[in-house]
Amino acid sequence: MSGASAFSSCATSFYGLKEPDASGNLVDFKTFEGKFGGQEFNDGEKVLDFAKGKGFVGTVMSVGDVVGPDARESWKLFYEKTGAAEPTWNFKGKWLVSKTGEIMEAGSDVEGDIEKLLME
Repeated sequence: MSGASAFSSCATSFYGLKEPDASGNLVDFKTFEGKFGGQEFNDGEKVLDFAKGKGFVGTVMSVGDVVGPDARESWKLFYEKTGAAEPTWNFKGKWLVSKTGEIMEAGSDVEGDIEKLLME
């Protein structure tokens, strides 16, 4: 996936982020939707159907909690490393990960934050 595609999707929505994992498999963060007030999918098959319907090719992660005691370890790490509170709404809680693995909470200029990280 080109940096431009990841940049475009991430700049508008965390759930649009699609990044390769260490093995080169594409990870789709769309599957983290569903845990904010019942507005999103809560079934993995529905997520897969949605992703396929949009033409997505890559790894789709399973549905899981992003807040509370059952939150995924990745989300807990985001909170721990940044000191950020758990998001209370699905448009809150944006984190960026640098090429070196540093986690930062995105500021009000997400596009600018991403551009800075891409220049590292």
